Order: sequence, then C-alpha cells, then structure tokens
Amino acid sequence: MLSLAKLGRGSEGYYLDAVAKGAEDYYVGRGEAPGYWAGRGAELLGLDGEVTPEALRAILAGTAPDGSMLGAGNRTVPGFDLTFSVPKSVSVLAALRPELSEQIVDACEIAVARSIAWLEDNACFSRRGHNGVEHVDGDGYIAAAFRHRTSRAGDPQLHWHVLVANTTRGPDGRWRTLDGTRVYPALRTAGFLFEAEMRHELTNRFGVQWRPARNGISEIDGAPAAVLRHFSKRRSQIEDRLAIKGYSSGRAAQVAALSTRDRKADPESDQTLRERWQREAESIGFDPATLDQLLGRPRRAHVLDDDIPTALSPKGLTHQKSTFTRIDALRDLAERATDGATIDEVERVTSWLLEDPEAVDLGVDTNGSEDVELRSGRRIGTVTRRYSTRELLALEQRIIDLAVRRSTTPRPQLLPSVTKLVLATKPSLSGEQRAAVHRLLTGERLVDCLIAAAGSGKTYSLNLAREMWEGSHYRVIGASLAARAAKELEDRRTSRHARSPSC
Repeated sequence: MLSLAKLGRGSEGYYLDAVAKGAEDYYVGRGEAPGYWAGRGAELLGLDGEVTPEALRAILAGTAPDGSMLGAGNRTVPGFDLTFSVPKSVSVLAALRPELSEQIVDACEIAVARSIAWLEDNACFSRRGHNGVEHVDGDGYIAAAFRHRTSRAGDPQLHWHVLVANTTRGPDGRWRTLDGTRVYPALRTAGFLFEAEMRHELTNRFGVQWRPARNGISEIDGAPAAVLRHFSKRRSQIEDRLAIKGYSSGRAAQVAALSTRDRKADPESDQTLRERWQREAESIGFDPATLDQLLGRPRRAHVLDDDIPTALSPKGLTHQKSTFTRIDALRDLAERATDGATIDEVERVTSWLLEDPEAVDLGVDTNGSEDVELRSGRRIGTVTRRYSTRELLALEQRIIDLAVRRSTTPRPQLLPSVTKLVLATKPSLSGEQRAAVHRLLTGERLVDCLIAAAGSGKTYSLNLAREMWEGSHYRVIGASLAARAAKELEDRRTSRHARSPSC
C-alpha cells in the first residue's frame, strides 16, 4: 500500500525550522534503521548513503549541500511523506522467521526503489512562467527513505517513509517546487505497481504463492488469518472506531486513524521485539515453525500478456466504466499478476494491450490543459488518451441504430395538464429540472437526451419522470453502459417498489 501526506499539513504559520526538527526527531531518532538517500535529484546533489539530521534539515529547508538555495525559500510545504507499507503476512513472516528478515527487507526495498523511479518518470513536474501556467519536466526527486519495523500498536509492520523534498530541477537547470497536482493522480497506480514488484521479488526468492489481489493488495496464500488478525491491532482500533461511529468511507477511516493514534512506543531492540512477537504467536496457539509450509512452493505458470483478452472483455477494464486510460490498464494488469510482475513488465504488456485490435483509441481528453514533452521525447501530463473496446462500441452503435430506426414510432405521452399538476407538488425542483421533466413526459420524439452538468440533478429528474410513467401504468426499464449507473437505476426502482407494493 502507498499513501501520501504533506509534511506540516494543517498547521497555520508553520515555521520551516520546526518542520525540519520534527522530521528529524521522528524519522532519524527512533532507533530504527538509518535512513538512506534515494531519487535522481539526490544523485544530482551528490547525496548518497546514510541520511544525517543536519542534511535532512537543510534539504527540507530548501538548501543544497553546497549552501545554495533549491528554488524559493520559505515554502509552506517543505516536502511529502510517501509511505510504502507491505501486506501484513509479509511483515509477520519477517518477524517470526528472523533468518529470512534480511532478504525480505532487501526484496521490499527493491520494490520501493523501482516505484520511486516510476513516479519520477510519470509524476515529477514543476511549473514556470506567469502564475505557473507552463508545466515542465523535473529531473527527479530528492528523497530520504526510512525503514520502520512496527505499527503504533507495536505489531510487526514493515513500512518505508520516503520523504520527498518539495523541489526538482527543471530543464533549464533551475530548482523549483514540485507540482503536487501531478503526484496525487499517479499515487494509486504507483501503489499497485509497488505491490506487484514486491510479490515478484518475494515469489522468486522464497517460492511463496499469493491470494488474488484486492485493490492491488494481496496476502501470502496460506498465511493463517487468525495470526494476521492478532498482529493487526492498529487496524482493529480503526475498525472499532468506525463501527462505533457508523461510518465506512475512506475519509472516515483517515479520521478514525488520527483520532485513535497514540504516541508511538519507545524503540525496542531487535531481540526484544522478536521475543515478544514469538510469545504472542505462541499465546494464540501458533507455532512459527509452521510458516515453513508457505515457502518453496512451485511457481504457478502465468504469462501476463495472456491476461490481455480478459482485461479487454466485458468483465475487464470496461466492467465498471465505458472508457479507460493507460493508467487504468496499468493498475488492472498489476492486480492480475497474482504472483507478481516487474514494473517494466507491466508497462510493456500495457503497451501491447493498448495496441490490441480489440482496444479502440478514442483520442485525447485534454481536460482543458496541456501535456508536457519529456527530455526523452515522450509526452505526458493531464492530456490523457482514452480507450474503449470494439465490443462496447458495437453495443453503443446498436442502441443508436435502434433509436434512429424507431424515430417515427409514436411514443407514450402524459397529458400536459396532469404533468403540470404533479410537478406543482414538487417545490424542490428547480426551473430547469421542472422544464426538463415536462419535456420528457409530453414530448413527441421517441428518443430524448437529457444533458446537464454533473451534480445538476439529472438522476433525480429522471427518477421523477419514471415515477410518473409508472403511475400511468407504463413499464419503465432502466439501462446503462456503465455498471455503476445501471445498478443505481435498479436500486432506485427496487427501493420504490419496496415502499409501494401495489406498483
């Protein structure tokens, strides 16, 4: 899993010096493994090896090792904390089988490094010009990576805090702040790719197998669920708080995590930690030696490009949405690589997928912004190419052809007087909604299109029209190319029938 937080977020009048000292205390002074420099930006500055408190403080303050400024000083956001967390089964394996720990850590650090490199290739930009209107390619991140072993509840939880300074070198050699708007959209995909790369490394080293991934994350197949639950006390705290409050959204989970967060326990030595974890495992009747059964399993034969037909099928990329992007395809294929795949392999197979005859290039969706030409000649940015499938476009064309062929067929109409009378009982309708519903119910055309901005009440207006048609003994069937919209139409119809059994 990969998450991101701004350093110093939410503090009014936050002084940069306080941010630097706070970061030093938390990341450098906790008795964990020494931090190390990462990223192409760090290489440009000659930063290598172990992170020292003085160097970390200087970089976050925007000062290079030679004393020069890395862009404008006094920036309100000194950097970002990218947190890479491995699945609980991996942390438990490293904790209860200490002879494997070093190799597990090494495998995960390879996945972290390759994920950072992918982000540098796809989400390292800055802006220049008046009001920052011009996007420019960045030379890479100045990053300091810190490995931690435990959760706040003291359970095994391998994770890496990668502090990325809010600066990058542009094509003109000048240092500027990062364009954070490019980092956030790439974050979820980078998390999927990190998980796939990590599974690939651990599968090759130990012969483990994996359960099917969900939201990009997979646990080692055969890892005892009771043991994973026992060593997930932090997650239990959050879930208990959500249950008490009755919430379930991602935002609610973030709030619950913050509200239940205690001060992190004092550092423990490796020996003390491992002895405690061994005792806890034995207290629930689990013998750590049985973890040997998870190792040395035969590699399951799987070629990632064999997944292309499934990804382009109705149960694949277009199962929930009618179009998809390269980013969507990367996530889909990374998740399908159950026993792992390198990021390079996922990128390569994604290119093959987009060139497959079943994939249809719909052109560029600019979203009102320009793209960026990288030094390699590749173009990237908010300009996004969208794709669909031949099967889905053929279905769409059939619907259009049917509508055109029956354009002269009389359509059911409701009396204008009755329509106006019913609409008068709906004071919450806006004038535009009222006019739209009236036109739908009394118009003569067999096919009408209701087009409006997101959030303007299209679904509410259509639902009202449906209720009035059904009240006049017409049968209404809702249909949509998008599975989510189709389910919403069905749910609304079902809920109405539940309220009114006579319908």
